[in-house]
Formats: sequence, C-alpha cells, structure tokens
Amino acid sequence: RPHRPLLLTTLNLLNAPVLMTRNRRPATTVVTEAQSFLSVQGQTPFFLVVQLADLMPPYDGPSELIGDQDVVDVEGRYTAKLQALDADIKRLIDATPKGTWIIVTSDHGIALSEREARYPNQPRAPGVYVGDTMYQEQLRVPLVFFKPRNLKPYTALRPARAYDILPTVLKIIQERALEGMDGELLHEVIGSAPEEDLLEVLVSEANSVGEPMRAVRSGPWKLIEGPEGTELYNLIMDPGETMNLASQSPEIAKELSWLMPGSQRPADAPKFSLDETTRRRLDGEEGLLPVDGAVV
Repeated sequence: RPHRPLLLTTLNLLNAPVLMTRNRRPATTVVTEAQSFLSVQGQTPFFLVVQLADLMPPYDGPSELIGDQDVVDVEGRYTAKLQALDADIKRLIDATPKGTWIIVTSDHGIALSEREARYPNQPRAPGVYVGDTMYQEQLRVPLVFFKPRNLKPYTALRPARAYDILPTVLKIIQERALEGMDGELLHEVIGSAPEEDLLEVLVSEANSVGEPMRAVRSGPWKLIEGPEGTELYNLIMDPGETMNLASQSPEIAKELSWLMPGSQRPADAPKFSLDETTRRRLDGEEGLLPVDGAVV
C-alpha cells in the first residue's frame, strides 16, 4: 500500500504531477525520475510534487553510512538514512530551474527512543515510530517556502498546517482558492497582512496505533487526552514536554478541554485568556512553570 499523505490527495484538485514512493521506492530512484521531468520543461510553467519516504522504518540503508546494521542503534540508522536522503534532495534542488518556488514539508514526525517507557500500559509495538503519541516529535514538521533572491529570511511563530499549503500555492500562482477549501493563506510567504483572524487552535488525533489519543493546542498551551489520563504542557517553557502541569493548572486544562471536537464550553463558565496566563507567569506575576525538569 503506498504511503499517501492527505496533502497529496488534495493536490489532485490541481492536476499536479505527483512522483510518489509507491511501495517505498528509494529516494534515489524517485529523484532521478524528477530530474528527467524537470529537464524537459523548458520555460513551461510546472507544479511538481516529489514524495520521499526514506525516513520511514525499517531503518536499513547504505552500508558506508550505517556500518554494522546489527549493532548500530535506531538513532544511528535514522541519521544515516537522513544523510543519504539529504544528498538526494540536493540532486533534486540542483536540477530545479532557477527562480522556482521550492516547498519542503512532511506529513508527520518520527519518534525514536525518546519516550519508550512513557505509557507503561500501552507498550509500543516493535518498529512503530509514529501515530502512537501526541508529542511534538510526532506532530511538529518542517514547513519551508523558498524562492532564490525573492524572499527575505523569516520565521513565523504562529501555528500552521499542511492544509494551508494549497491555498498559499494558489495565491502564489494568482489563482483563486477553491470554494469550501480547507486551510488558511500563509500571508507571511507572500508578504501580505492577514485579512481576518488567524488560526489559534490546532487539534490532532491518533487512532491507528494503540488506544485513541487526541490533543489540542492554543498559543503555548497543549492538552493531551489519552488512555492514561490528561497531560498539560506549556511549549514555551517546556518544549520537550517533560513536566505535566495538569494538576498544577487545572483551570487551563479545563479551558483547553472545551476546545476538543465534540466539547462545548458551558455558558456560565468563567473565561480567561490562555496567552494572558502565560504572560503573567513570564513577567513574574505568578509562579514560574518548571523549566528543563527543575521547579524554579
């Protein structure tokens, strides 16, 4: 079964050529096909999607990078695969005509051995590195828009989703967004001001491995609901999600729980700003949150 992220399905609306890694074909093969495609485009406008799945398990790979595959740990194998993939991506970029927009992203992250013992009652199956937790190493992905000599370096701190790529691409090529299309324009890419309030809440779900889990994020706050209880993290103070604040800040956990799909805030519930709560703590008006595992 081909690994086909939802993003690629939406690109069918543009009739975009998609070079997929059907049956997990190696990046070397897929990039070579992409080079052939690019070599005959000339001045013809094109939109090409190249999907590379070499960083999905199992983590075998070039012997010159991995060495003894029976000895090296999973992090070492992953790093070796990443180095090999890096070289293939360079071949692809070198073959791309000058002035072409290049977008780099992923449909999910990978968890290696970071949290093997996190859910003792939900043991991770051998070889499973994705889809079984709601932590940032699996949810957060890179999203890079690049056009040589046309974009000033800029890092956006607000949340974005894969859904936001398609309306942004349509804006770049001066096409109208399709009616009813999900996603918001990433105005930072085209240097425009937002026309309306931007997305403030992100919801994630994992239901393909183990017990269902879901998470919601608003500003720096993130709530995880799973089979072993509730977890609350402040991603500014604790980006590694090491200190569960659910019992320390139950009012914030409750506020976020009302943002989950199927939930509704009671009309008489007191309301406060999650961002304001963070500001008060950062300014010293309330006790600081734990940092790097230490209570300060």
